[in-house]
Amino acid sequence: METLVRSVPDLTSNCGRVGKVKIATFFLCSFLVPVFAESASFASGKNTAQGKRLIFLDFFNESNDQNLQFLSNSFGEAINSAIKNKYLYQTVTPTIWRQYAAENKWQEKDFFDEKKIRQMGKDLGAEGVIYGQFTATKDTLKIHGKIFSVIDGEVIGEEQGRTELNSQMFTTINLVSAELAKKIKDLFVPSDRGALWRSAIFPGWGHFYKQRPPWGYFWSISGGTALAFTLTSATFFFVSYGQYKNASPQAYVNSVGGVGFYDEAAAQAEFNRLENKANQWGQLALIGLISVATIYVAALIHAYFISPDLGKLAPAANTALHKCRFDMQIVGAANQAILAYDFKF
Repeated sequence: METLVRSVPDLTSNCGRVGKVKIATFFLCSFLVPVFAESASFASGKNTAQGKRLIFLDFFNESNDQNLQFLSNSFGEAINSAIKNKYLYQTVTPTIWRQYAAENKWQEKDFFDEKKIRQMGKDLGAEGVIYGQFTATKDTLKIHGKIFSVIDGEVIGEEQGRTELNSQMFTTINLVSAELAKKIKDLFVPSDRGALWRSAIFPGWGHFYKQRPPWGYFWSISGGTALAFTLTSATFFFVSYGQYKNASPQAYVNSVGGVGFYDEAAAQAEFNRLENKANQWGQLALIGLISVATIYVAALIHAYFISPDLGKLAPAANTALHKCRFDMQIVGAANQAILAYDFKF
């Protein structure tokens, strides 16, 4: 009796012309979609960003000194004035957040409670909250201001100051407000670290975070398509391999107990067909897996190093980048030269 050959599928065999066409089509589509998106973005010439929403809370008067209560809203107003021409944002009006605090029965100390502040930010649709507290003793004023990122759920900047309760305290108040205003940029300028962990969750998310939607579409579509391609190929491979393993040609048992096949040539041809089918899908699944890994790593690296589009984060008058800028200005009796350059890709 002739023995049929049932070999193990070779996943490194040629995947065939059809497989090559599928792979080429996949990469072509992944490249063309972001190109068209980039073109449409430049053609429109519009900045669709509406800006972040910020809440400037009154600082908590921890010592409850009514003589200093006027300072409560001074910090928020000073910070708002310092950044209003630098960044594109909207403010949640005091009327709205005060109404929210009243409806939720906030106490004075709750205006320095991170958990409640984050919940307020979420409920009012704000990305950032600027808040703080000040404490007055007999002759000293302590100030502590914070910038809270509602999205990240953490304080991304804070500033503290101490001054005597005299006319000099206003200098310290202005200094603390100015330093806190400098740190608020972290709410507007996306960090490389933030882009990295977002892209680690899903390719392209970090690029949207950095306000680079064309690249975000590129990596998300590429990653999603590669993943879908890999899962589909793997599914068909396991189905084909199962069919190969479970193939049962018609057999008979002769008078002496031997087993034979009615049509050995047809049975062997069926085994070969199922083997080739499993080989093809297995090869495609491996190629897809390599593509997913390559896209994933490339998206991580690109998201980390690509610069954010500040045109969607700052007012138009402050978004122009110059390759090289040289300014000369006179400060006091000395000449001061400033040489600056900006690089963006």
